Amino acid sequence: MSRLTLKGISKSFAKDRYVIPPLDLAVAQGSFVALLGPSGCGKTTLLRMVAGLEVPTAGEIRLGDRVVYGDGVNSPPERRGLGMVFQSYAVWPHMTVAQNVGYPLRVGDRKAKYDATTREEAVGEALSLVHMEDLAHRYPHQLSGGQQQRVALARGLVMKPPVLLLDEPLSNLDARLRAEMRREIRELHRRIASERGMTILYVTHDQREAFEMATQIVILEAGRIAQQGTPEEIRTEPKPGFVTEFLSEH
Repeated sequence: MSRLTLKGISKSFAKDRYVIPPLDLAVAQGSFVALLGPSGCGKTTLLRMVAGLEVPTAGEIRLGDRVVYGDGVNSPPERRGLGMVFQSYAVWPHMTVAQNVGYPLRVGDRKAKYDATTREEAVGEALSLVHMEDLAHRYPHQLSGGQQQRVALARGLVMKPPVLLLDEPLSNLDARLRAEMRREIRELHRRIASERGMTILYVTHDQREAFEMATQIVILEAGRIAQQGTPEEIRTEPKPGFVTEFLSEH
């Protein structure tokens, strides 16, 4: 079953100058898909179109059976029900850890759905997933970079989204913390995918991240899918040309 389907999706900022030429991509429920490629290949633009932060030029985006873009539909980000973790953490300095994590539950349609008790329970569950429950009352300036990234991850998980989007989430961490967070995100996905069927779409230029964590890798070249497959398939049978050259650079 496809959790996320892109059909003929494209993005151009000028006539006939495509950042992403029309492409098709089906992301299976419960999978961990890494969008991998060099800077400027269109992977973040593709992620932002899925999130609703960037408007496609053409095509269709479906979440399960629901069209969120196409045929006159363009659901805003807050109505897509997706979780998102940014490269810059994007935690609010004037809010505690718990307030940061609970913020998505206090805006839009979700404000009526979650009262104080259910919100507190959801925040506690999200913090426990990233091992931050003991730091709920701290402020961001009292946290390390790795802890702030865990707060951002918990905020993305608090709504129990069907799809979690991550845009280069580890690039601001040092090598030791990156290795630690790779293990944690991989294990987190394994637990939540089995319990909830949650899907992850993960943008990275780091081959190690993609091959260590993902169940599927999509390598992008100038907005096109150069190769798609499991880490083992791509490692053992890289397509000649761009993919082979890109993988040999690291």
